[in-house]
Amino acid sequence: MTDLTILIPYQYDGPFRLRNLQASVGHWASLGHTPLVGDYSPNRKDLRLQGCDIVIPELIYPYFSLPYAINELVIRCETENFLYIDTDCVIAEDHLNRLIDMFVETGADMVCGSTSPVITINEHETKLMAKGVNFSNISRFGGHYYETCPGGFILGRKNIYMRAGMENEKFGYHGQEDRERVFRFASLGYNMLRGDITVYHMAHPVKVPNGTEEQAKKNNLKFYKESIQKSPSETMDDLLTQPQVIRLGLTPKFESDTRHAGYVKWKKYMETQNDCE
Repeated sequence: MTDLTILIPYQYDGPFRLRNLQASVGHWASLGHTPLVGDYSPNRKDLRLQGCDIVIPELIYPYFSLPYAINELVIRCETENFLYIDTDCVIAEDHLNRLIDMFVETGADMVCGSTSPVITINEHETKLMAKGVNFSNISRFGGHYYETCPGGFILGRKNIYMRAGMENEKFGYHGQEDRERVFRFASLGYNMLRGDITVYHMAHPVKVPNGTEEQAKKNNLKFYKESIQKSPSETMDDLLTQPQVIRLGLTPKFESDTRHAGYVKWKKYMETQNDCE
């Protein structure tokens, strides 16, 4: 797939995060991709990396907002298709090809998350990748991070993603936004699939949220629980009031006026999952 842009939202919260980004950019560059990196760090450092394009959008939230970061990158994407992926995640070349084949052959609107276990790349291996060691030469003997993860990446078509309302910017910081996205899109009739692939996650320290960020995470859980109780029409009514729809002048549409057949399966799956950090 030549009309595909890799989108990576980035927030500097320590040297480990820069190593994650260096390793990720190096990996995608080795596969012939020039990722579009968005620097959304509240306390920015000079970021100069080879092998990627860097944008620095205006910061409009008092903390790193993953939904805002994803939306801003998609708006700037100049290709029909995009693969958003977390800074600390990579996908091997053969699994990337499998993911793209699945996306094309099924005609899915979007593919989010994987059906296979997420595997850890330990901090030593991450440092090697950040120094230019090819991903295929890393041992990757780390253990499973979670059984499976509902987020981590989105493979989608830009026009459909915008028609479905994009990421809900009512969700601050990060947490639960991936669940809400899937339920909302499926509730509006969009065909959401999980990829039969393995995602590799780079081990790193977990940042302790400050008071504002912690409150945002609590609010996110509340918003998420409320969202899955809504009917399709209530979902659309709520979507029309969401910050990104108003800010970007979006015109969300039903793909179907009934929930997609996969909605119940997604709901059962999400109830068993934790968030990846």
